[in-house]
Amino acid sequence: MTNDQFTKIVFMTEATSVDSLQGGELKVFEEESGAMAACSADDKAYSSEIQIDNNKMVVTHLKLKNAGNLCEGILIRFSEACGKQAAPWAKCDENGSVETFCGDYRMTSLTKCTANNPPSCTTTEADTTITFDMLVSDFYAGVSDICNKISEGAESTSGRFEIPSSSSGKQDSEIEPSPSEEPITSSNSNPGNGDEGNPVTSSNSNPIDTIPFTLENYTAQFTESASELSFDSLVLAYNGSLRNVIMDDSNRMVWGANFVKEISTEEVSTYFPLTAAVAEERINPDNCKLFIVTTSDYGGPTGHVLTAIDEEGIKFSSVHATGLQCIQTNAITTVAFLVRDCSGVVDVNAEFTSSSYASTLWSCESGQFTESEAYGEWYRADLAK
Repeated sequence: MTNDQFTKIVFMTEATSVDSLQGGELKVFEEESGAMAACSADDKAYSSEIQIDNNKMVVTHLKLKNAGNLCEGILIRFSEACGKQAAPWAKCDENGSVETFCGDYRMTSLTKCTANNPPSCTTTEADTTITFDMLVSDFYAGVSDICNKISEGAESTSGRFEIPSSSSGKQDSEIEPSPSEEPITSSNSNPGNGDEGNPVTSSNSNPIDTIPFTLENYTAQFTESASELSFDSLVLAYNGSLRNVIMDDSNRMVWGANFVKEISTEEVSTYFPLTAAVAEERINPDNCKLFIVTTSDYGGPTGHVLTAIDEEGIKFSSVHATGLQCIQTNAITTVAFLVRDCSGVVDVNAEFTSSSYASTLWSCESGQFTESEAYGEWYRADLAK
């Protein structure tokens, strides 16, 4: 799995506080309810971010490079800290490198259903004793210990690992950029290298180029033939890296399910922030109905294309790389599509069908996937005109 397949946390504001670590720094972003830390020693590098999202889910990301036999212990500690909900496929490689993430729902009320007819649901109440300050304090203690450990016996703790302060992309000359956090700055950027979440603007930076992130460029990563793989004309956007949990009409979480729900124009920015920022009033000028359509991602990295919406239902193509077999995840997550319907075609009870598409361009060679961005957020090109 490549670096660009992971849930990324990108902070858009200036840090409210900065603390030194052995070989690095920890920054807190109170306005965005998050913090990030990074340090390095010789060829070892560590970085982690934590953030409370709009649904009170605590999302944490970890990246470790060349940590040797320290890797297993750090990964176990990370899993325990986030409620043992880290991605189960995460493994340290032979060099002690790993990248993973987790979502912790302890701060929010969560209902899980195991059956529909009749419904069988259980609800776990939110832990109201947890605060942001507590999370940051625990985060600081953990990363401080890790940075001390990876620096033991090192010849250099120069802090060469990137610690971006905002979306402006400014870096100290001695800091080596991290591929997973490098900002997009040119209209000639390869869309396969885009940042998941795709921030558009911030109060202290120039707009980030959004031209590469169109639905047409998304499918062009996987095929040269639009007749073989393309989005239905009703699809306005795709988001494979949702930050906010989708709730059904009974206030139950939609997770890894085939689901259709009508949403308001105002709700678009919650689930499709890039599209909302790019399109503005062009999202729904004719006051048609807007829908969010979700399906599950299993065995990722997998591309997702909603190919047809008609009287027969909703059809998807699940895109897989060709070539040698690569390790894929067993995690089930949710990807979403924004659909605009002006003729009453969309049925919230529509039948879902999915077919597999073997990409002619996306391959797996020598145990590694060639660069492609199966996730992130992508929008229909004409919305930006």
